[in-house]
Amino acid sequence: MTTAVLFVQNTSVSSIASFNDKISNEIPKILDPWSFELKIYRTNAIVGKLLAGMNQQNTTQAKELISRVMYTLNLSYTPKQTISIVNNEVTIFNTDRSKGDELLDHGCSTGFYDPIDSIIQNKLNALWQPLQGLKGEGGNSYEVTLDEEDVFIIRTANCFLHGGFKGFLVEMTYEKGGEDGEEKIKSLIKKLNFPNGKLSFDKLGDGKENKFFGDLAFQYTQALQI
Repeated sequence: MTTAVLFVQNTSVSSIASFNDKISNEIPKILDPWSFELKIYRTNAIVGKLLAGMNQQNTTQAKELISRVMYTLNLSYTPKQTISIVNNEVTIFNTDRSKGDELLDHGCSTGFYDPIDSIIQNKLNALWQPLQGLKGEGGNSYEVTLDEEDVFIIRTANCFLHGGFKGFLVEMTYEKGGEDGEEKIKSLIKKLNFPNGKLSFDKLGDGKENKFFGDLAFQYTQALQI
């Protein structure tokens, strides 16, 4: 599968409604409502300097320790997992105990079942400090088929930062994927006349564990750089 995330910052509620109407004209299959939450944490400055002091011989590594950022992404359509990215490395925190052993065997879980936000607040608060959080609410989901064979999942949501409206986000998935997946999504954007915004096809890199959700979460972090 191939994914992309588009964030349209300078917009209004009426333009969002018009965009959803445009998708509806393609007679899509309506999927479940959805939402997301992206949280950003940074290294505690004091702890970061202490760790950096232990790495004085490597000034580059010391600077990275002080300025390190962690992103966590929760998607309502995968309700029992949180995707975390630190230093371009992805980890999926699973809270579904019924699938714990299976996910652990495949390298898709840490083995802990507490929500990552709870772990940070109760056990890692000396290391990580919350920086900001963005929420996507009132989301619509569609399955759209173009040219009789290209199937796309399109999700739209209003975005809020500290309670204030910031724009809307479009998450796109091309089900077949493949080498032409990015071009297929660009064709979708052109055919449905998507609004202009920050579009991300960014990837964490080939060979990464949890590649699909890792790439998707990374695209959220790049598109939502407000």
